[in-house]
Amino acid sequence: MVAENYRNAFSEVSVILEHLRKEDYDKISDDMIQAIESNKNNDYVFTLEKDIELKDQNLMPETRAILFNLFYGYYADEKQKQIIQDIWRAQNRKEDIEKQGKYSLDVFKSNNNNKIDELLSEDNYSSVNNININTEVNQLVNKKENIFTKIISKIKKLFNK
Repeated sequence: MVAENYRNAFSEVSVILEHLRKEDYDKISDDMIQAIESNKNNDYVFTLEKDIELKDQNLMPETRAILFNLFYGYYADEKQKQIIQDIWRAQNRKEDIEKQGKYSLDVFKSNNNNKIDELLSEDNYSSVNNININTEVNQLVNKKENIFTKIISKIKKLFNK
């Protein structure tokens, strides 16, 4: 079920759409119009003030969001859509940066500093490095052997034909 504030917003949008020119109204899909009409709150009364521009009307934030999405979906040209997408990307980046600052994980500031220092000590570091290097060398050697065995098997197949 749609929340009451969205039902009221759909009512406001419905009233605004009634004031559109016919050619602008016809740009909106019938499915969208039907969704707005079926989800609006019939008990909510909204009047559009004719002397005031739409941007200055006392509209709910949800109404503004629905109108914006209608504009993006049905009226915006490609240049306007690109500008809107750039704004959305910038907003998402800003939110991501804020989340990073708010929820940053400082592993090195935990109570396990001694354990981390111990693991990163020179002796352990060199042994861990040697293990990693040996593992990588073994993987490379195994891969080279696999390549050589593949080449040899292909040569044998050529001579068997």
